[in-house]
Order: sequence, then C-alpha cells, then structure tokens
Amino acid sequence: MNKIDPNAKVGYRGSLATSRKGPHKGNLPFDPTDFDIDAFIVSDELSLKFRSSGKWGSGAKIREIRQMQQEIVKALKGSLDGLRKID
Repeated sequence: MNKIDPNAKVGYRGSLATSRKGPHKGNLPFDPTDFDIDAFIVSDELSLKFRSSGKWGSGAKIREIRQMQQEIVKALKGSLDGLRKID
C-alpha cells in the first residue's frame, strides 16, 4: 500500500471491529467460528481516482489494489479458523 499512497490507512468495520453484529443480525456478539473481514482503505490520494458519485469506490477498480486484494485473500485462505470461505 505504501507504494501507492504512503499515507493510506486500512480500516475495519463490522462485527470484527465492533465485536457485535449489526441490528439486521440481531446485534448478536461476534462469532469467532463464523466471520468475514470487512476492510477499507482511507486515502485522499486514491479517492481522486474515482469519479465523485457520493458513494464508496471499489478498490478493485485500481489494478495495484486489485493485486493486493488477491494477495491478501490468498494469505488468509485457510489461515484463520472461523473465517468464511473467500472467493
């Protein structure tokens, strides 16, 4: 990530970050035997690469980020017990 934007930060949301599922899932506690990882990148520099639509932009639209995503998925597959299957 530092190659693309040295000031970029990675954030996490969802039950992994809050230790509780959302209201749509009954506000149940985080389940370490069945979870996914919801991550996002915070970067003013990268945000300039997206047309302003008021919505978030998928990092997969940027080749370098898509490659990083694929490397992360490869590293995580089978390495965390309880992590839902990643396609």
